[in-house]
Amino acid sequence: MARTTIRTEDITDSEIFNAQINPAAAIDESKITGLLKAPTISGVTYPGSSTALNTAGGDSLVIAGTDYAGTMTCTIDGTSCSTVTVNSSVQVTVTTPAKGAGTYTNGLELVASNGLLAKTSVSYSGIPAWTTSAGEILSFTKLTATTVTVAATGDTPITYAVTAGALPGGLSLNTSTGVISGTGTDDPGTATSYTFTITATDAQTQTSPREFSIEVNVQSNYYGDGSDGALNT
Repeated sequence: MARTTIRTEDITDSEIFNAQINPAAAIDESKITGLLKAPTISGVTYPGSSTALNTAGGDSLVIAGTDYAGTMTCTIDGTSCSTVTVNSSVQVTVTTPAKGAGTYTNGLELVASNGLLAKTSVSYSGIPAWTTSAGEILSFTKLTATTVTVAATGDTPITYAVTAGALPGGLSLNTSTGVISGTGTDDPGTATSYTFTITATDAQTQTSPREFSIEVNVQSNYYGDGSDGALNT
């Protein structure tokens, strides 16, 4: 039976030299280059002004680099990111998985559809955890001196700021200690509640807001009506 396969020794140098290649069958060089290109990572941007990811996950992490296209996947320390969005050829946004606190050296892997990948390091840190319960934290008599403290734990230093609403008049927040103190200046005719939000910020600039309230009461007296007891004539 005649052999139908062609071996390399069956082809002479002259035959190779004289072979004619059909130009129509040629593969676009740019397509070949694209198949062989690996993505690169030049940097990552954490949410807001943070310098670490939330250990609870769910952060939007922006990755900058080159050669981003098609369907890409991303893992951090072996755990898949729930969403990977190719914003452009130089930017990808991923939703991060939950991870323990620490730095994952070359732990983020961004994989292109051709199987080639790029790596970079990312850090995780827990956001400030409030130890003061939300809701009313103080009730005091109007026009008197008072004090109360709110507190959160986390990577120090922790700082505090009123980011919504306002404290009762005359009271102020110590941004380093969380102490709210002062002498009330508001003079309401009936008990009045002031609602506000305090945001705790840690060393990684990660934030945690919580809503509180303080009630300013009318001073009690013999008459029990909040008046000063003077007779009107």
